[in-house]
Amino acid sequence: FIDNLMRPSDHSRDNGYGEMASAPQATLEQFHQMLLQNPAQDPRNVAEAVARLVALPKGQRPFRTVVDNIGMGAGVEPYNQHAEQLTRAIYGSMQMTHLLDVQP
Repeated sequence: FIDNLMRPSDHSRDNGYGEMASAPQATLEQFHQMLLQNPAQDPRNVAEAVARLVALPKGQRPFRTVVDNIGMGAGVEPYNQHAEQLTRAIYGSMQMTHLLDVQP
């Protein structure tokens, strides 16, 4: 994941940011180290979550799923619930909520 992130190709503007110019890279490196130090952080967890979702009966699969091994699930779950409510409200305003539900 980290190795495939886009990085700026032009660093000529970095001088204008002073010490803050190195903040994005430093944050990324700290995040990467945190992931490396957590043995439970394994990409196979996502594959297993997808397999569990696929195995659920049609119409019972959640719109979003949290795969959490770094302790952020408690914060992400309310965000996902709010995003689903917002999506339903937007589709509802256009009378299109039926597009969000699996039809038998």
